Amino acid sequence: MAGASAGFVLAALIVQYDAAEHDVVRLDGHARIFALLALLLAAGGRLASLRGRRRIAAAALIAALVTWPTVAGPVHKVGLAVGRGVEIGNARAGAGAEAGWHLFGRERLVPFGSEVVSDWIIAHTAPNARILSPHPQAMTANTGRPNASGHLAFVHLFAVRGPEFSDAITYLDPAALRRLDIAFVHAPDDWAANLPHRAATRLANPELFELVVRDESDALYRVLPALLKVNAGPAAGSFEALRQAVPAETDVYLSRETEPLAAIRVASALAHTRVMGEVSTANLHPLTGLDVEPIADQTPELVVAATHVPASVLAAPSARPIWWNNQVVVYAVGADLVPLMPPPAAPQQRAVLEDVVIHNDLIDFSATFVNPTSEHWTSQDWVVLDAEASLWELLWSLESGRGTAWFGGQIDPKPGTTTFDYRFDATAGQLAIRSADGSLARVPSSGNGPSSGTWLLTMRIRDNHRVAHLFPLLTFETLPDGSVRYEAGGVILSSH
Repeated sequence: MAGASAGFVLAALIVQYDAAEHDVVRLDGHARIFALLALLLAAGGRLASLRGRRRIAAAALIAALVTWPTVAGPVHKVGLAVGRGVEIGNARAGAGAEAGWHLFGRERLVPFGSEVVSDWIIAHTAPNARILSPHPQAMTANTGRPNASGHLAFVHLFAVRGPEFSDAITYLDPAALRRLDIAFVHAPDDWAANLPHRAATRLANPELFELVVRDESDALYRVLPALLKVNAGPAAGSFEALRQAVPAETDVYLSRETEPLAAIRVASALAHTRVMGEVSTANLHPLTGLDVEPIADQTPELVVAATHVPASVLAAPSARPIWWNNQVVVYAVGADLVPLMPPPAAPQQRAVLEDVVIHNDLIDFSATFVNPTSEHWTSQDWVVLDAEASLWELLWSLESGRGTAWFGGQIDPKPGTTTFDYRFDATAGQLAIRSADGSLARVPSSGNGPSSGTWLLTMRIRDNHRVAHLFPLLTFETLPDGSVRYEAGGVILSSH
């Protein structure tokens, strides 16, 4: 029994996967069960050697130790419910709660920070008063008051913050506070000190927020009616700004490579539009459905892509960024929408095509990769993408890993400037690298050459399974007669 317990402990520590790294409760539960059984067997042998009253006393002690954790908590809560009514506040986390994760993945709540503030909330606010807090789950556990940090568009099982909460906690956006029906704002000094200027000005205005209690580095403000009537435009980076800028009749496509929770936040903010694509809900488990349609032959007007998808690829169909955050970028494709904020900063890395020489349908060139840092990328390879594909087909090729044709990489993830000489045979779908003595060595490839059409030969920088950067270096067209026309930077290099 003890060996089985130790085995499950090791399994609980080892078997953790990226999608839910703390989802090991069954394994650690088995470990506890086997440990308890081993303890009972060992105690049973000792108990048999006792006589008379000692055996009865020892048996009673063992029974108390085994049953007390299971019985005491529920009995105490039933007593509170009978005496005071059923309230979430009866299950307060207490001052002993700690931040972080338990050894086996059980979450511990962060202490609320100030018992003075939490006691004031319990004594002076209604049980259904919604309170905005930088630590929403801890606030609810310590006060019993709802925090409304989840999505408004649907009910979900796990504590995942929605777009309205993001706007409220980041910008104190009046529209978000109205949507969430926030009555009070819990404002620790470290959070208030990092507010944007406009939000900090609002919080300091006694006509908008009334300070009701303060204790050392914690404070609680009442939201006054004047704030909810403020009609100032939302901050450019807020979900509310995106919601107001996109008309209801807009078709929005969520590309598959977008981080699921980020895609769900955008889908929730744009619930008034027609949202298409696929979204994984594994980390959320909504109890009500997401209104997301599969994409077919429609041409979307907005495309939501992850920030690691290079703008150089999305620029092929003249997409332009109108809104972004640290996880997603929203591109307008044909839609006449004014950008809400400047475009994201261009990547520090760059790739340059030089010394191009044409030999019939073969092309020799030098590719120089300039990289100031080795962070956020792990490998490099080459991929051929369909230049005539629709935007979502292009994204699908990028996500699927190899595109139309694929070639292995040569550049290690280290800072500096790297240059290699290559020969590319578009008709055969082969890429070769030239060594110092002038000889050519074929680069490992998927072995398939592209058919007739227009294609992009791109250098791809990967961050594990994701694309960190993509640099289209060469456009080539394979013609029906088997000949090839190469183009770089809009200049035709060879034509038959």
